[in-house]
Amino acid sequence: PLVALGRAWSQGRRRAFALTAVALGLSLVLVQLDRAGFRENQTDKDAFSRVTLGNAWMRQGEPAKALEAYDEALAVDEKWHLRGFDEVEGVLHRQRAAAYRELRRWEEAAAELRWLEKHEPEAPTTALEVAEQLLARKRYQEAADAFKTLRKKYPQWDAPKRGAAWSFFFAQSYLTAEPLFEELLQRDPDDADALIGLGGCMIYDSKDLEKAEKIILEGLEKAPDHARGHHQMAVILVKQRGANDPGDKRLRYHLERAIHLDPENKKVATFLRRAGWYELLPQELRPVRIPEGKHPIPGSL
Repeated sequence: PLVALGRAWSQGRRRAFALTAVALGLSLVLVQLDRAGFRENQTDKDAFSRVTLGNAWMRQGEPAKALEAYDEALAVDEKWHLRGFDEVEGVLHRQRAAAYRELRRWEEAAAELRWLEKHEPEAPTTALEVAEQLLARKRYQEAADAFKTLRKKYPQWDAPKRGAAWSFFFAQSYLTAEPLFEELLQRDPDDADALIGLGGCMIYDSKDLEKAEKIILEGLEKAPDHARGHHQMAVILVKQRGANDPGDKRLRYHLERAIHLDPENKKVATFLRRAGWYELLPQELRPVRIPEGKHPIPGSL
């Protein structure tokens, strides 16, 4: 009896061990499946968070970093075909269009615009991007017309009003641009972009340089990286004090900020070269060989 009992106990122990091993194996499989599901869920969340991250980079004036986040989001969606991603896809492509526009990558900006015109042809934001791209490409009259159409359809929308104001400004129609900037400031007195635009208009139409300077400086306090604001401050200082005074630290400061924030600003770049202030230019814009001798008065900005 003792031998039989021992055998039974041994067999039971083996069965228990086998059951334990099976249970452990199942547990490991379930853990791996759970981890795979967790990774997939994280990927799902990451795609949406990448769109949010890209939008944050756009608000901070970092379009290149924004595009990296948007590209990652699109890659994740292409791999996993995420539920609900189509709800944010329009936003993503609008933001990509804006990012490419800010980087002056015109072919990619046009491609994003074609996507918007195909998938969201009736959306006012698509028409707005058309107008914004015209403005960015310096087709000012066409841009003003496109913004005008949007202003008629959506009179309470500030974006077309702002675009129209800058279109007229760059077309040197300052008397037309000024009341549009004033309307924006009636809605939001802290609108830095509108303050800088209004001050810029005053330089040329009313020629009240003191008042223009005060308004532009107020705008720059609110938006210290506004390239046009620094350009306009340089214009005022040149008009007030002369163009070729290397001792004018304020003039040099605003010129340097203007060209570094907007390396495509040909007026400022030309002004600095003519003044001989090559050290204020970004490295890639400096001549290989710096001319010696005196430099003529650079002229206007």
